[in-house]
Amino acid sequence: MGSKFLLGEYEYDVNGRALQTFRVQNELSEPTSIIELVVLSNWDSDYTCLYRFRVHGQKAN
Repeated sequence: MGSKFLLGEYEYDVNGRALQTFRVQNELSEPTSIIELVVLSNWDSDYTCLYRFRVHGQKAN
């Protein structure tokens, strides 16, 4: 596994829609096969529950 690259930092709007979309802030210059999602805080709950995490892009040649 190569080095990690930060695609961006995002904050869920607790008062917004349940489904929220975020654009990549830092684009990759090479294809990748792994995306890691790290949750740093969760609005003071004891746990974090993610029902779906989707990543969209273009298939590498």
